[in-house]
Amino acid sequence: PPLMVELLAQCAEAEGVRLTRCDGEADAEVACECAAAEATRPGLCFVVAEDSDFFLFRGIRYVRFSDLLLLCGGGGGGGGGQGLRLCERQAGPLLLLGRVWTRQLLCEASGLSAGRLVDWAGLVGNDHTSAFQLASFGSVVAESLGADGLASARPSAEAARAWLAEREGEDAPGWLEARAEPLLARALRFSRALYELDHATLGLFPPDHSHSRAVPLELMPRKGADLSSIGAAALSELADGGLGRVVARADGRQPEPCELLPQHREALKRILRGERSAVTGSALPPKLCWEDVAVAQRYQALCKLLLRAGPLPAQSPVQLFDGPSFHAFAQSHVPPPHPPPSLTP
Repeated sequence: PPLMVELLAQCAEAEGVRLTRCDGEADAEVACECAAAEATRPGLCFVVAEDSDFFLFRGIRYVRFSDLLLLCGGGGGGGGGQGLRLCERQAGPLLLLGRVWTRQLLCEASGLSAGRLVDWAGLVGNDHTSAFQLASFGSVVAESLGADGLASARPSAEAARAWLAEREGEDAPGWLEARAEPLLARALRFSRALYELDHATLGLFPPDHSHSRAVPLELMPRKGADLSSIGAAALSELADGGLGRVVARADGRQPEPCELLPQHREALKRILRGERSAVTGSALPPKLCWEDVAVAQRYQALCKLLLRAGPLPAQSPVQLFDGPSFHAFAQSHVPPPHPPPSLTP
């Protein structure tokens, strides 16, 4: 749901968790925070994520989220699968277990030096190099690692590791960038600076475009529009057909029309008045109507835009929307079907 991240962030902050909001990808900021804490309090700070880039950052400890195991009272772990694995609740302390990775540990496991690890990531493909064909690395790399003569094929992680291990000590630092095409060489230099947390070099790579989370908006005081709050403005935009004539995007992006039926209007009004149905906090109604789902998504997306742009006083996501209540209210306001015409003359 569009408001899920905002609600999660608010709940975390309410529990005293400090959040840092980033315009672009947060990898470097997260790694810097962890490295700084590791330098002053060794062994007490970890990056918990599901992003292989964190294997390579200098000076941090990384735990894969999917490797975590929560033990309750010393009991055995629950089923596997993606994400945190849990056991059944028992008396006793909670224990959170996970394998801790460092760049040094990865060097020992792979047989590669720290510099070669960055080459390894570049060859296999990270966020910045995966879009390039293997031929972009130069003829030596393409001929050594190309599969069946296909210049676009990437080597497996093991094939690239073994080839780099054979060349350990033969090449000067930056040899991979020196052989690569200019755009790829730039991506490799950026990757090396990123993993080394080399801020001076990273400063030479300004963003290609703004990553601002906020889309500039203009509120249009059309007749009948209520612009007193975020929820009211979002509802007024939908009531006007969702055509951007009440909440207008300054980036010129044209929204798709959205049909707000009377039951949707009444359901959202009740939500904004603070009403909640008896099913709140439990399951959704057994059957959902597609029109209800579409309106709920569009309304939440508008609220999200308004929250981030800041033209109106901030509201809690909990005040703006509640899924089970919206669907229950919408279904309760569906007008009864018209009776069939009488056949009696």
